[in-house]
Amino acid sequence: MPYAIRAVENTEYTEFFKACSEETQALNSPSINDPLYACQWHLESSEFVDINAESAWEAGAKGEGVNVALVDRGIDYRHEDLKDNVNVALNHDYSVEGEIYNRYQHH
Repeated sequence: MPYAIRAVENTEYTEFFKACSEETQALNSPSINDPLYACQWHLESSEFVDINAESAWEAGAKGEGVNVALVDRGIDYRHEDLKDNVNVALNHDYSVEGEIYNRYQHH
């Protein structure tokens, strides 16, 4: 039986990526190599509470030997950006859910 595959470009993401990349390039900072940096308000923001990343980078902190504590409802520790960097042995669940966030078990 013949079939057809239709591929559609996600123009919303393409436009978002382009706008973020242009805004990041306008910062003209040699220490920033993430094209989406300008859209990540939690790294550095004058409007919101952030982690003040640029000051840490200027002080020489690049992530080696740095531990970060996350106090939140949880994280998807299996995500490709986190899976190799999260030490689940150090986690503690203060909620009644029984373990750190696992998108495969929560509804």
